[in-house]
Amino acid sequence: MRTASLVLALAAVAGCRGGSVPHGIAPGTTVVALDTMSGVVSVRGTATAPLVVLERPGGSEVVLGATGAAELRAAQGLEVRVTGRIVRVDPLVEDVGVSARLQVVSFLVLSSDGIPAVDGILGVSATGAPVLRLADGSERVILGPLPAAWFEAQGARVYWVGRLDAAPAAYGILRPPPAQRRW
Repeated sequence: MRTASLVLALAAVAGCRGGSVPHGIAPGTTVVALDTMSGVVSVRGTATAPLVVLERPGGSEVVLGATGAAELRAAQGLEVRVTGRIVRVDPLVEDVGVSARLQVVSFLVLSSDGIPAVDGILGVSATGAPVLRLADGSERVILGPLPAAWFEAQGARVYWVGRLDAAPAAYGILRPPPAQRRW
């Protein structure tokens, strides 16, 4: 397993040396490896220059970068699993005090304060019931009371903390709906 990771890392680094930068990663970075990790999302810095950090078990921290950074900021305080590419940052190109970051490709909300969560796209079933469409393509019917803000949020990426047959312990919108639609 370690050999396979090293081969992937070396192949990724070699791929960057020819001047091409994979998948929109900024010039001045070197791709080191692909990785998946879990932790709690924290947002630091200022409103104009937020820094999204994954606080991992044991106290280590990883700076997160992503095209959909607003969704990660909306997950502040939640435990998530992120998948992405570890990149080394050229300090002459980017001066944020970090030498590496995880360029996030995707993430999934796992829990809030130890209570399991469901993360998906808010929709309506064939019977008219509100559902969450999960990343694996399955649907989970929401039987608990729907938060009022969600009645106009069909198509939004949301999270629901707790059982779907009871009021949520916490909930939120990670990505607004593409267009406002009512039930």
